[in-house]
Amino acid sequence: MGYKVDTLPAYIKQNRDILIKKSVLGAPSTDKFTVQPDVKGTAAINLLAVTAPLQDASSCGFSAQGDSKFTQRNIAAKPVKVNSQWCPKDLLGKYTEWAVNISAKNPNLPFEEYLTQGIVEDVDKQVEKIAWMGSDSLGISGVTEILSAETTTVKKKYAAGTSAYDIVKQAYMAIPVDVLDRAEIFVGRDLFREFMNDMVEKNLYHYSAGEGSLSEFIFPGTNVKVNATAGLDGSGLAVAGDPKGIVMGVDLINDKEEFDLFYSKDDRVWKLVIEFVLGFQVAFPDEMVLVSKQA
Repeated sequence: MGYKVDTLPAYIKQNRDILIKKSVLGAPSTDKFTVQPDVKGTAAINLLAVTAPLQDASSCGFSAQGDSKFTQRNIAAKPVKVNSQWCPKDLLGKYTEWAVNISAKNPNLPFEEYLTQGIVEDVDKQVEKIAWMGSDSLGISGVTEILSAETTTVKKKYAAGTSAYDIVKQAYMAIPVDVLDRAEIFVGRDLFREFMNDMVEKNLYHYSAGEGSLSEFIFPGTNVKVNATAGLDGSGLAVAGDPKGIVMGVDLINDKEEFDLFYSKDDRVWKLVIEFVLGFQVAFPDEMVLVSKQA
């Protein structure tokens, strides 16, 4: 007696909603960002700043003070897609042919789960890069592009040869005090590796042999976390501030997001379509720090 699974639906069919969310929101940085759903193009980020000054109450009377200031910043999201296709017959004549089921009525997609999972992971990597560096071809601005264009952003420069420790320290020292309690620092994995090596050399980090690779570390003497992100690899940039102030615009609650795998009877191949909306904005640029290398 063995497994009988021929009546079960294809893997992708019952997990379509899960896979589209993993594709769009699977990038590591998005766990720290604020996600704004129901964005189909350009949408407003509604911001509210409240001040309520304390007053002397030793005598009777009422004197209204303080402000509730509403402002907006626009987030421009773009529709993007992935189109892939596979012809199972391409696997014939190779060791992979064992997975091919030649049938006019009930064709199968060999290695379906591995293919779809691999595509989800690749989309994750691309979203992570776009989140920080943007994409000219897609017309999407990333966080560093947005901050570079803002006049209120705290911008710092470092000279060639500056240690990773000093770069991170410069980012930390420039964080506005008002957001210091919730701020984090983001750097590329290459800069983070140098930073961790500096910690060992400065004896600011007790390194135990055999420890796994780290992707985050509390900057010594502070409560500010330093994060390694693939999205900043090779850029030499450091971004600091409250990550919740970075907004990722998506649709997700509507039909605009789609993850569809189907067999095309016209040309007898399997096709995969992923479509979603993606965009980024910074709610409070004046609370963010961008550290870059001197030209």
